[in-house]
Amino acid sequence: MTPLAPLVTTFFRNHLAVEKGVSKNTIASYSYAFKFLCRYVSDRVGKSCATPVR
Repeated sequence: MTPLAPLVTTFFRNHLAVEKGVSKNTIASYSYAFKFLCRYVSDRVGKSCATPVR
């Protein structure tokens, strides 16, 4: 797990779901978009999203 993973998970599960009260569909959509962002950055930087930052 990367250092970013717990932060993203907390954002989706707690902030969006609990604090903002958004729907499950919204969370799924944001999660889907974040996966694409991660892939894009991974391609541009040349490292996997699963590679820990040091």
